[in-house]
Amino acid sequence: MKVMTYNIKDGGEDFLAELGEILVEAGPDIVAIEEANDEFVFESLAALLGFEHVLGEGNRGYHVGIISRYPILKSQNHGGTSEFFHTMVEAQIAAPGYPLTVFAAHLYPGYGVAHEQHRVEEVRAILGYMTSQRENPCLLVGDFNTVSPQDNLTSEEWPWPYRQQMRAQEEGIGRKAIQAVLDNSLTDCFRAIFPDSGEYPGYTLPAPRPDVRLDYIFANNLMLERLDSCQVWLANPAPKASDHLPLLAEFNIFQENHF
Repeated sequence: MKVMTYNIKDGGEDFLAELGEILVEAGPDIVAIEEANDEFVFESLAALLGFEHVLGEGNRGYHVGIISRYPILKSQNHGGTSEFFHTMVEAQIAAPGYPLTVFAAHLYPGYGVAHEQHRVEEVRAILGYMTSQRENPCLLVGDFNTVSPQDNLTSEEWPWPYRQQMRAQEEGIGRKAIQAVLDNSLTDCFRAIFPDSGEYPGYTLPAPRPDVRLDYIFANNLMLERLDSCQVWLANPAPKASDHLPLLAEFNIFQENHF
């Protein structure tokens, strides 16, 4: 089973054909789409794959959607609350072997200390929603707009518009939000496969020449046991279809001994 997270930038209306090409070529079974702002584009991508879909409206026009090869049993959007700058969508999916709950988020933007604290608070809210599902297969995916403590990125490597801001901060690059995720028994799938961040940075932004990793797939222990691979999708036309590159993880769940 392949799971993808992909920020398609402002709805993706100018790159519908390219986005469709990427999804067909990558072959994901479940896709979380951030900035699914254009409902026509989102529904067209779901229709192209013949997938079910659920779209969660964000608080500021930046939506998050999930499309799935497997039936979506139930879903809930957390836009409209003060907990999230954009939104977080959760969907229980009838994956082979056992229902899988996917939590898809687009966290607070910005690279200052205060922005990171907002993201920490969003992560705490997400973890609260995940509590009832933590003993079952679940994934947390999305655009987290922040850097992992497992990455060796420095302010000198940060995208150039933010370098001056980073230099002005005594705390440097904020990493507390991802640390909060890791502290709660969720594992970064990319780093589980590629622990050496120097050799395998996993950058996802900006797509033409990426130099920072903002997109993640986190697995609880039940899903981590079945993780086979995780990769940033680099094949054309991904470098021009959005400012983010897609992230794709594959899990082995087609076994007789299910969850």
